[in-house]
Amino acid sequence: MSTEVLLAVIFVLVFSVLAVLLWSWRSAQDDRHTTDNSRIDDFELTQGGTDCPLCGEHLPRGTRVHSVVFSGREFDLMRIYGCPHCWEGHTLSPSGGPDNTRVCPYCHEKMPVDGYVMAQVYHKPYRRTHVHVYGCTVCKPGRG
Repeated sequence: MSTEVLLAVIFVLVFSVLAVLLWSWRSAQDDRHTTDNSRIDDFELTQGGTDCPLCGEHLPRGTRVHSVVFSGREFDLMRIYGCPHCWEGHTLSPSGGPDNTRVCPYCHEKMPVDGYVMAQVYHKPYRRTHVHVYGCTVCKPGRG
């Protein structure tokens, strides 16, 4: 009787080890297909199109919002300038247009031409990158 119990315990242990190895192999395969966010100079909006966080213009898949990321220890800091429709520094923006439609998502104030939105970027393991907007050059002057 004791040999049967011993064989059952060994079987369960071998099965558990194989299950853990299979799970870790599947996680490694999933991580290989995700994008590398360690070097971000533009925040890419991909999920089938979305809206610009500053002007609300619908952006097709693959359109980029111009932003600059500064690396940190716990999180990265990001300056978001806008999409090709609202940021005047972009080559596709309408030149000479006096109407600036960029609005801060935090304070809902109209942003100046040289203004930007400040955000924190959190790289969470096994999840999408999280961006937390905490103000702009109007509502948080001198912080970014």
